[in-house]
Formats: sequence, C-alpha cells, structure tokens
Amino acid sequence: MIDVIFPYPTFSGELDVKISNLTLDGDRPKSDPIVTDFRIVNLYDHSGDWERAAFDVEISAPQEEVRKFQDDGGSLSLSITALCGPTNLRHVIEMKRSELDLSLWSARAELHRDNFRGKAVLRTALVATINNVPHRPIASAPDWTVHFDQPTSPQLGGTMAVKWENFETTRAPDIATLHNTVSYVVDLDAPTPVLYLNSAFAGLRALFDEHKGRTDADSVLHDSQRMCIARATWTVLFNAAIGGIRPGEDEDEPDWPTADWQCEVLKQLMARIFPDKSEKESLLELLSNRQSVDGLRQVEALVDAEIGELIGANKALRKSLQRLNRKDTNL
Repeated sequence: MIDVIFPYPTFSGELDVKISNLTLDGDRPKSDPIVTDFRIVNLYDHSGDWERAAFDVEISAPQEEVRKFQDDGGSLSLSITALCGPTNLRHVIEMKRSELDLSLWSARAELHRDNFRGKAVLRTALVATINNVPHRPIASAPDWTVHFDQPTSPQLGGTMAVKWENFETTRAPDIATLHNTVSYVVDLDAPTPVLYLNSAFAGLRALFDEHKGRTDADSVLHDSQRMCIARATWTVLFNAAIGGIRPGEDEDEPDWPTADWQCEVLKQLMARIFPDKSEKESLLELLSNRQSVDGLRQVEALVDAEIGELIGANKALRKSLQRLNRKDTNL
C-alpha cells in the first residue's frame, strides 16, 4: 500500500459512511441486502422487475478537524460517486450538509438498474479550499460495493459475496444449518464462495453494524473478530484452491483448477509467497509441496503470514494496541 503525502493539511481520521433503509421500487426487500462491516450491498439476490434501488447515505467527518478547518476559513465540500466499469458510468450522489452538525452530510440516493452491470463502487471524497486553491482532497472513506450481479471472484471487502443469514432457519445453506451455533461459515458449494454471517448469533450483528458510540474495548473486539473471520476465510479458499491443482499428463506441466475463483486465489497468493517464480514454476511448487506433509506445512506457514498482510491484520492489530495504550496512559 502506498501512502500519499499532500503538501497541505489533511484530516488524520477517515470519513464514516453509513448506508441504510434500502428499498427496491419503494418496497423493502424480504431480507436486508446491506452488510455494513464489509461495506457491501447485495442486490442480485432480489430478482424480479425492480428498476430503482434507493437508500439513505449518511457520512460523518471528525468533528474537531471539521471545526479547525472552519475556524481557519476553509470551505468544505463532500461528494460520493457511484462508479461502474462495465457501463462506464460515473453517477454523482448529491449530499446535503446538516445545519446543526457541520460534520454530517446525508442524502437519499437512487441507482437505476439499467445503468449498471456487475458492481458499482461508491467512492467518497471530502475536499476543501486551501491557500485559495479549491477542491483539494483532505479526507476519504473506504469504498462501498453495490453488487447488481453475482460476484465472480472471492476478494473479501469488495468482491466476495458476504451475507447475513439466520442459521436456525431452513433457508440457510446446508453447512450453516449443520453448524447453526457458529458465528460464520464459508459455503464452497455455491458457484463462487459465499461467506455467511449468523444473524442468530447473539450480539454479532450489533458488533459489526453499530459504529457510533463504540468503546475502545468494543473496537478492539470488533477488529479482532473481523480479522479472525477474514483470515480463516482466506485459509479455506486457499486450501480448496491448492486441492484443485491438477497434475496433468506431464508431471512438469500441472494444470490450473477448473474453477475460475480457485485460479484467482492461487494467483493472488502465489505472487506473494513465490515472488521470484513464474506462475508455471509456482504452480509446480505448490503441487510438489501438496504431496508431502513437510512441504504442505511450509507452504501453509508462508501463506498464513501473507494472508495477514493481505487482509490488513497487522495494521489492525497496531491500531488496537494504540487504542489500549492510549487508554492505559489516560488512567
């Protein structure tokens, strides 16, 4: 990840984006398509002839930093844009600033189904006039992803399907009903993997969905559980992908798995654990290591370390430790 250094003051904190109250042609869907903690909106499960998805967007900025910019005479402006690659669409959502709380913006957004294919990325930017130069970016927020069609690749935090489901009901997938007391499962029987979160698990949805008012302890627990799920999910995906490698007719020419998502998983992780090898050499290395216990252990150790970097686990841990250290200092 590359850190961008700006030649002017910027916000040290991120913007917080909340999406809620989604309707399709004015009606609420039977199940909530919003997965707040993974910043995903799944619309592909809701088939039919709906034409318009509408939802509330609320964006908040750090109050103290907003006040400082206001006191210094800076002019702030916030925008959120829906970007869709397949249709080359750039749709700006007009945000209204609160008159009572100048750190808060809100809107009722509408996305028309005919304008989108695949997915749309919701990108937020806060800009300001600094030294008489307008539209200088000073803060942003992690992107949200709105899926209009079933995702085709497993990338947590954007592309992979993540859904809330009550594991105690019959509509849950088989793996969820068989393990209805756990907090999550990864379903590999779907065309592409799906991470299911158990809405019947007491306190889990509140832990993931409620951002405001979190104590430092709540934030540490949230980050720890989120990273635990992400790490375990990537491990499941990798194990399935390495098992899908085919020896091929020639021992020196292994074949890729037949599932496209397994190929994507392998390519992402092979580039990390074997940076000096070609894809062909890496695939052969994985196949060779898969056939021995010691070789498999070595690969799993390398993959575990790289998954931690891939999902941002080390960054999240440093952030949690800073929270706890700050709390200890204030005692």
